[in-house]
Amino acid sequence: MSQILSLLPELWPLVISFLANPSVTGEMPFSSRSYRSSKWTLQSTRAIRTICLVSRFHYQIANPFRFAIISFVISEMDLDQKLPTLKQLVLLLEEQPHMTKWVQKLYMGKQPSIRPSGQHDDHATRMQEYSALVSRLHSLFQRMPNLKALYLIYMPITPSIHARILQSQTLRELYLEGVSFPDPVSIPSVGEFEAEGLNLEVFNWASPMTRQAEEAAVALIARLQNVMEMQLWTREGTTVPSIVERRIPSQVFQSLHTLTITIPPGNSAAEGFLHLGLRSPSLKSLQLHRSYQETPRQLANRLEARGIGTQHFSSIQIFKGPLPLAVVFGKGRPIREFWIDGEVMPYEPQDGTSTVDDLARLQSKADITYLYLGVPKWNENDFVILGERFPLLETFTYFDSGVTNQSVLIVRLVY
Repeated sequence: MSQILSLLPELWPLVISFLANPSVTGEMPFSSRSYRSSKWTLQSTRAIRTICLVSRFHYQIANPFRFAIISFVISEMDLDQKLPTLKQLVLLLEEQPHMTKWVQKLYMGKQPSIRPSGQHDDHATRMQEYSALVSRLHSLFQRMPNLKALYLIYMPITPSIHARILQSQTLRELYLEGVSFPDPVSIPSVGEFEAEGLNLEVFNWASPMTRQAEEAAVALIARLQNVMEMQLWTREGTTVPSIVERRIPSQVFQSLHTLTITIPPGNSAAEGFLHLGLRSPSLKSLQLHRSYQETPRQLANRLEARGIGTQHFSSIQIFKGPLPLAVVFGKGRPIREFWIDGEVMPYEPQDGTSTVDDLARLQSKADITYLYLGVPKWNENDFVILGERFPLLETFTYFDSGVTNQSVLIVRLVY
């Protein structure tokens, strides 16, 4: 211990920065999906919190890492517990404005939940307090120069927040889930799109696509310069594949490696999706969501009727979606991994064919080495047929409705 404490002072920032990574300290990684939890406010490794207690010198170096990840996400169930902490945190950031430079990830919003019964008056008062607190946080958000990731869930996006996002040069990840745009936002001209760009690497849109939301989405997407991962999905009725065709330079999609997208009913949506496939030459992973207004087989037939070919999404190596679409996309493409997720994309044969019958039509330009199947029922003969159909399969994972989600069986077939 004495040898550690005798390190040169200039080395300590490097050591502490290293220990701020949970993968280094053996702790659970900070998941990007953790914004769904409203239980925590500050997120840091145990090592950082311990170093803060060693001495004043170590506290001054390590303390900024305690405020690197902040969550203002609340739910109606835990508002009583979290509201006092949020009040203290906002007041601290207001009184110590230099601390806003420490924030690198910010989570804001309200998790949908059932309001506790019998607390109507108190609940309304607390929600008013929280709303006032969020207004103060919006002001602080404007003064976070080193923000790298922003997660906004189930909250209204004001024009000032939208403008702040458009102007950011530090943001690398943006997640918008269940957000709304009650007021019209300012949409820059095409020339302004070309003059200024967003350096986002991850863009996740999972929100209702109203007219004003569509305008806001177009303004964001058109500014992307080096996006690697994009998620554009929402419930039925959306026109997501169509908005990417509007006033958006083709170079936006040149760097795209991972795409998750919803395809709603209608030929115009299918054509917009296929056009996107021509503009994404570097795409390696594609995950499809369909509207629940049609079956996966109907969507597959619609894409084939609109002329889908190997020139669309020609470089994908990973496909995630329903089995009928996997059959369509496997033709002539170098797909090595198929994720047929029965929970995300419910699959029910419409013509009496079995899962294995459809798998017999699954093909790829490359050797299929990984197969995940989330389908309802299996028998021993199915596994024999799979082994014969995919002789180079290295990993096969399946979900059987006869077992719980926690009992997913992994079978490794090595030949």
